[in-house]
Amino acid sequence: MTFRTKELTCFTLFAFIGLLLVSFIAPGAALTRKKATLDFVDSCLADRGAGYYSHPDGVSADATIDTTIAAITLIDTFDYPVTNETYDEALNVRNFIDNLRNKSDGDYGGFKNAEGAEDSMKATYQSLRLLDMFDATSTVNLSRFVNFVLESQDDNGGFTANPLANNTADIFNTYYALKILELTENLTKVHLGEVNTFVNSCRMSSNLYGGAPNATTESLVATSFAVSIYQEILTNESSAYLNFGFNNAVQDFLPDNTSPAGGVKDPVISEDPLLSTTYFAVKLQESLEFNLLDESALKNWILDKQVSDGGFVEGSLEEPTASSSLEATYHALMCLYLFNSNTPELDNDVPWLLSQDLLIVVGVITASVLIAVVIITIYVKRKNKIQL
Repeated sequence: MTFRTKELTCFTLFAFIGLLLVSFIAPGAALTRKKATLDFVDSCLADRGAGYYSHPDGVSADATIDTTIAAITLIDTFDYPVTNETYDEALNVRNFIDNLRNKSDGDYGGFKNAEGAEDSMKATYQSLRLLDMFDATSTVNLSRFVNFVLESQDDNGGFTANPLANNTADIFNTYYALKILELTENLTKVHLGEVNTFVNSCRMSSNLYGGAPNATTESLVATSFAVSIYQEILTNESSAYLNFGFNNAVQDFLPDNTSPAGGVKDPVISEDPLLSTTYFAVKLQESLEFNLLDESALKNWILDKQVSDGGFVEGSLEEPTASSSLEATYHALMCLYLFNSNTPELDNDVPWLLSQDLLIVVGVITASVLIAVVIITIYVKRKNKIQL
């Protein structure tokens, strides 16, 4: 056997050994974006099922109703139908919700979002939604929540966050209040004409909506809530108010507030596009059956915000404090779901493990080559000594 033949044989042998090692070192099963996200959601579960944290460290924020309903909605949408029987933590989460219920004496009371907070319309609606998923609304006195809503109605027809928040009715709390009455089958207890007057008072000269009658800037999120009120509750008024002028305003607003990368901003909330505001933009577009947003660019913008723990980051990844959160993850996945309920992009492998696999392959092959070179060098030196 010639030297060149031996050299080639050694190199081939070690390259083969290197590739064989890669097959053992590299992960045996691919991790999809969906699996990574669901793992992130599971990691946010608080001890003993006491709700969900915003982030797995459990330090950035305590468990809240907001984060808990985000987590359970993601499980219900992307993993399996959540019921009292299928969800292992159902009883623990129900206890968590019950601990946030107003148990004081009186005819009305709501839920608070977290320990130490005040009762709020949003937390009350979300808590009742969760109890409804677990077929557990019969375990609470629904009339207290209905009275909580009725006591929160302002003179202008809108609703406040709770009965003590006087003269601060806004379009968001009005939506949650109406949904509570709808869920408890008590919509007839309010005069919907007064509600319609309030919602219309939030309409600005641009034909879009502000969060309240005294708003000075139209809001993407407020406009999305207004559309939801008309399409879900005030259905008889929908065609009158979601009219030609409104549609034209939306068709101008969305492109004007879309970044070149694909995200959409709400000028009232941030000068930069966020996952939350982008979610409401997509929801608004889908509700009106428009096709204004670049779906491909927007999806790429969303997917770029997924980080190695499986969660998504709300704002810029370049911020020093950038961190994944359940709320951002919820808005990211629900955006994709609104475009296509099958979410095929979530079946793709996560990019960070692909990068790690590539580094492993390169590292092992490089090591194999170096070992081969060392052995060949030793062989050549010994051969030369023998010849001498």
